[in-house]
This record gives sequence, C-alpha cells and structure tokens, in this order.
Amino acid sequence: MCIVPQPQRVEYFDEEIIFENEYRFGLPTAEYQPVIKYLTNFVKESSESSNVISFEINEDFAEEEYLLKVDKNIVITSSGAVGAFRATSTLKQLVFLKKVQKQTIHDFPDIPNRGFMLDISRGKVPTLQTLFEYVELLSDLKYNQFQLYIDNIVIEYKHYPEYCEDVLTIEELRQLDTYCKERFIDLVPNQNGLGHMENWLKLPEFKHLGIVPENGPVNTLNPFKEESFEFVKNLYDDILLGFTSPYIHINMDEPFGLGKGETAELCEQIGLENAYVQYLNRVIEYIQSKHHKVPMFWDDIALRSEEALSKISPDSIAIEWGYEAEWPFYEHCAILKKANRRFYTCPSTGTFASITGRFDVMLDNVEAAARSCITFGGEGFLITEWGDGGHQQFFTMSVVPLAFAASCAWHYNANNDCKVRKQLAFSKHTKIVQYCEDYADNFVFGAKGLGKILHRASNYYLVENKNIWCGTNLNGNVGRLSRGEEPFMDVDTAEMVFAYMEAVRKQLARLDSSNRYVQEAICNVDMVVVFSKCVVDAHRAYETNERKALLQDLSDIKERFLKLWRDKNKDRGLELSIKTFDNLILRYSHK
Repeated sequence: MCIVPQPQRVEYFDEEIIFENEYRFGLPTAEYQPVIKYLTNFVKESSESSNVISFEINEDFAEEEYLLKVDKNIVITSSGAVGAFRATSTLKQLVFLKKVQKQTIHDFPDIPNRGFMLDISRGKVPTLQTLFEYVELLSDLKYNQFQLYIDNIVIEYKHYPEYCEDVLTIEELRQLDTYCKERFIDLVPNQNGLGHMENWLKLPEFKHLGIVPENGPVNTLNPFKEESFEFVKNLYDDILLGFTSPYIHINMDEPFGLGKGETAELCEQIGLENAYVQYLNRVIEYIQSKHHKVPMFWDDIALRSEEALSKISPDSIAIEWGYEAEWPFYEHCAILKKANRRFYTCPSTGTFASITGRFDVMLDNVEAAARSCITFGGEGFLITEWGDGGHQQFFTMSVVPLAFAASCAWHYNANNDCKVRKQLAFSKHTKIVQYCEDYADNFVFGAKGLGKILHRASNYYLVENKNIWCGTNLNGNVGRLSRGEEPFMDVDTAEMVFAYMEAVRKQLARLDSSNRYVQEAICNVDMVVVFSKCVVDAHRAYETNERKALLQDLSDIKERFLKLWRDKNKDRGLELSIKTFDNLILRYSHK
C-alpha cells in the first residue's frame, strides 16, 4: 500500500470500500477541533449522511498511536487528539485512492520526535504564508517538530531593532507557533550563539566580540569575554518571545576560531574541549534557570573527548549530525548511548550547495540516521535543509527527501532487530522511493511524473569529479568563476554535467509549465545547464555569438529566479543568492 509514511500494521479484508462524498462526524470533545478542521479539507461534513466517521478513546494507547478501521463507517481510536490527527493524515491518502480494501491500520512512530530544520540564515527567509504551507506538508507527513535555523539577523530582536529590517517579526513567529500547535507540531526556537556568527561580528558594534585568527574570517564569538555572554543572553531572550516550545536549539557548532588568536593561550592551558564545555554549560544553565527550556546542541566538539562529553549538563540534548552517505552515525550514537546522553540524529535533504541536490547520498544518509537513532534509543530525528551557497535550490527539491525521511523516522521497521531493519536500505531505491515520488506528485506538486524527474535531476552529481558537496563540484567551481578564479573542474566533466541535465530538461518540458513546482524545477535545472557551460567556456573559449547567448541565458535565469524567489520569500538574503548571477553576468558583459 503506497501510504507515506508506511503504517506499522495493516490487516486487509476481502470486501472493497468506495469512499462516500459526505460523512457525518462523531462528536468528539473540543480537544478534537483541529482534527475535525483538518478532516474537512478532504471529506465533506454532512449531518444528513448515513455514513459516519467516529472517534473512540483508548487510554492505553501512546500519544501518537492510533487504530483506523476503514469500512462503510470509519472508526478512529486513539488516546487523544494527537493520535486522531495522525490517523486522519493516513485517511487523507486513502480517500485520494477513492476505492480501497476494507482494512484496519494500527500505527505508531518508531522515533518519538521527528523534525525538519530549515536554514533561513544563508539566503531565503520565507514569508509567513510560505511557512504555513511548509507546516501543512510536515503535518501530512506526520512530523511533529519544525525548526528555523538562525545565525543571521533574520528575525526581530528587541535588543537590536536598528538591524531588523524586512525580517520575521515576533508577532509572525507567534502566529507560526500557533499554526504549528493546531497541527500538533512543536515549533522549536533555534539560535546559534558561538560559531557561525560572522553576520553579527562584521557589524562595528559587535566586531570586538569576535576571535581574530591569524588567517581566516572572524566568525566565532570569544567565549572568555563577559560581554559576549551578555550579547548571547540578549539573543536568546529575544528569540524566545515568539515560541512556546519546551525546547530550544542553541547550536554551538563549528567554533572555528576557538583556540586561535587571543583565545589560543587559555585554550592551550585548559584544553579546547574544556573551554568549549565551560561556555556551553554556562549558556545551558542560563536557558534552564531563566526560561526553563531543554537546550539542544550540535555534538561535533563534544564528541572529540569522552571526558568533555561527560561534563556537559545532562539536562540537554546532543544533536548528532552528518550529511554524507558514509557518515558514522552508528559509531557516534554508540558513544552517546554509552555516555547516557539524550540525543537526536540529524541528516540532510542533500540539497545544500548543489542547486538540485544529491539524491542517492540523501537516501543513504537519512537511512543511516534513522537506523542508528532507533538502535541506540535516540529521542529524535531532525532532517535539515541548509542554504550554503545562497540557498539557490528551491523547496521543490526537498519535497521527496522530506517524504523519504518521514518514512524512515515513522516506520523504519516494526522489528527491533537491526539486521531486519536493514531491509529498508535494500528496497529504498525502488518501492519506498517510488511511494515518496508518487506522494509528492499527488499531494504536493500536482504534476504526474515530476517526483521521478527530480530524482534524476538530483543525481547529476554522480558525473562530477567528486561525489561530495565541496571540492570540485559544479557549484563550487561556479563560485570560483564568479570570483574571477579558474575552475578546478575539467572540461570533459562539465560537458557531461551539461549533457545529463539537458536530457532532464527535455523531460521537464513535457510537463505543465504553468505549474509552480515545474517552474522551480526547470529554473534549477537550467541553472546547472548554464553554469556547466560557463565552466566549459573557462577551458575552451566560446565564439562571440555563443558567449552572447550564454550572457542572455544567465540574465534570463536570474529574472526567473528572482520572480520565483519573491513569490515565496522576503527580499532579506536575496543579495547573497543572486551574487553568483551578478558576478557571472559582469564577467560575460566584459568579454
């Protein structure tokens, strides 16, 4: 059965059921109003109908557990509204089929917390309406957490209003928080407070708070300065005005400057990991004592030392992250388990710094994260979409990865034996992925076949020199060209990428070009086609007319990109995302 995510247990009966156009709803308590509201999106309510959708209570069920009996009359059993809501998201997909076998579904998640984290700091800052649309998709896929990654000035900070133009306001965040609650999703605040702080540290008011290394950018706060801690307290105080979640993600990853510059001597004396843990614990203590939240933090520094890991406040959650197919989730989760740490695993949609994504890498990365989380008793699974390189990929590219991640996190395999769980890996390139592609086509894109084409578009990286996001990949090489540097990618590889994506473009041309998702896919695919031609030109100069055509293509794609961007996002961050276009256009305008 092609339900996404797959239910845990389904019992079929011989009789066939044709769904009615109208149903009379049972009379659940007021707590069920969000469930009824969701249900009326795809089933018409009529008090005159003889067909009933009723709700029953079983207090022994876990919060998200449900029993869905599909017959002439439909019965949903749960311990409360949350489980009933999860049942209706399954029912929505069954109703779409119009006719199914009579069946009983008993369902519940393998991983308690299943979240999506969207980077809004490296380019796109979605409008509130766009964020509402993302929440609708997440609720359909049975996610129960949503995070907006923040290290830039993209939300309203009450302490620093002079920098907060065209940002998400506190009131908008509160509206989003309410919208999520109505769909039983926890909107978790997310604010970095150590590394990745370059957008603050480049401002004159905060420049003195950064660690200045001998070489390299200033991107890390100096944790030994009291003023740095006061600044970070202000950031957390301000962001928490918009959220009601019991959690907060404080990040603290990749403090590249720590141990360098003015912090070198002290870190040498006490140890870099100890210096990090002292600061981390201080922030955790502040968050807990003032705001009574459970902090989450990235574990990349903590995992360097078992001693350091043991010193971190136990009332916090380690986020184990890695975005490659071969990332050692299993080994790292074993360490966290041994240390009695609460933890999440955190893979990626694979779209960052790639324009269209790296689909097969995503499959292995997500599967390993889910399996390791379940095996070692993790509390959550958090899939990320990063915006490295200016967030040039459209959200369209992340829809199928989100569906696949939901499949892994909700029902990896009902059997707890790890070897049996591995069965998903063997089938993921066929049945599970096909279900996710069909789901995207039917419930998101409204364009039959787009999911499968995006799968192919997201695998162009397989013909590049390296199957990793940095190094000699197309995106990195175009970045070099835009800065006036020569590309590392050889001409044969660039021509292979061009030919591969031209074939994908022809497939997209058969779909309805008025469909927004098709437009976004075409724009991203055209970007890869034109960028690969720029690399070819850097090695084997085109004729004058060909260069004029290339310049026109770049200008055309930039305009399409801008229009699609502004339909869904604020202008905040736009300059970063179109910088590559502008620099390449300038390059070819002078040739």
